Amino acid sequence: MVVRGEVRRWAGHEPPGEERAVDDRPRSVYEMLTRRMLEELREDVAEVKGRVNTLLWLVAGAIVVDLVSKVVK
Repeated sequence: MVVRGEVRRWAGHEPPGEERAVDDRPRSVYEMLTRRMLEELREDVAEVKGRVNTLLWLVAGAIVVDLVSKVVK
């Protein structure tokens, strides 16, 4: 049973050398949906970040072109 194993670990009666692996599988539908929503949010934030970076490079490029055109005149 899972509970007995957890109690043994908590009490310090776990056999030496036995390491517990991290289980990152969703345990409920709520957790599965929440993870999916976070993954979608991460993708959306990455897309917005890319667009903002593009906009900043565009503005910087326009400033450089404006400065060069003023210096050349």
